[in-house]
Amino acid sequence: MDKNQIKSVFSWCFYDWANTAFSTVIITFIFGVYFARQVVGDETEGSAQWSFAIAVSGMFIAFLGPILGAVADNSGARKSWIFWLSMLCIVPCALLWFAMPNGSASHIIFVLGLVALANIGLELSQVFYNAMLPHIAPKEKMGRVSGWAWGLGYLGGLSALAIALFGFIGLGEMKPFIQIPTENFEHIRITGPFIALWFFVFMMPLFLFTKDVEIKSLPFWDALSTGLHQLAESAKNARKHKNLIRFLIASAIYRDGLITLFAIGGVYAAGQFGMSFTEILIFAIGLNVTAGLGAFAFAYADDGIGSKPTIIISLVGLIV
Repeated sequence: MDKNQIKSVFSWCFYDWANTAFSTVIITFIFGVYFARQVVGDETEGSAQWSFAIAVSGMFIAFLGPILGAVADNSGARKSWIFWLSMLCIVPCALLWFAMPNGSASHIIFVLGLVALANIGLELSQVFYNAMLPHIAPKEKMGRVSGWAWGLGYLGGLSALAIALFGFIGLGEMKPFIQIPTENFEHIRITGPFIALWFFVFMMPLFLFTKDVEIKSLPFWDALSTGLHQLAESAKNARKHKNLIRFLIASAIYRDGLITLFAIGGVYAAGQFGMSFTEILIFAIGLNVTAGLGAFAFAYADDGIGSKPTIIISLVGLIV
């Protein structure tokens, strides 16, 4: 790859550094725990409500994902979609500052709505983000480029967690670098605006240095109509694509397990093991270190032995 292509690929990978901080800090380890413990005040009920909000957002993603994927295939340009869908995550994330403890029923619904909306924006942006990969990476290196992005995402999540720990929350007797009031858990709530700013700043290299696919002349509604027609034709001819159908079913099953782990991992650690915010952060940092190393290592395995063996090895390791 030449210098321009390397810069384009690296900038594309950096989008994972930007957005994984949301999944790590807000969804899994920090805000989910805070919501259950302090906003709802009951870890069991709070974790159930949190999981329900993620599930509802997943239904919208499942419905809209194929439709927007069809638009991505027929409209060409992806970066404008990535930007606005990212903002659909960033703005609600910033508004989590207003997630006050001991909230009323309407306040709890408001917070869950913000989380669901942010998750929808993040996941739908991935449709267009992933669609860029074949156009920016050489075919023989797509596996490792995807793995680099995944690994960089874990490093981004790790960095955001470390800043939250040492910058806002503190560690044991060590005071945080930034003194924030704690009476209404401001030191936890600040992670919402912090991650919003993190996401916005670090997604910029994608828009500045990664070359977009050439815009097609089809207007949005024509691209949507064409895409939906192609989806309908694919559904009619599903029997001719049995391997694809099996892949989609298998992928849906194991991804469901992964999403469950990601969505309630922190809440489970807090509720079942009584971990404090500091302990959960240290736990999360350890997980992100090992996950990042695994992503970088298996990026090369993907190109070397193929995607399916790599996935199977990973799932077996996860199950064990």
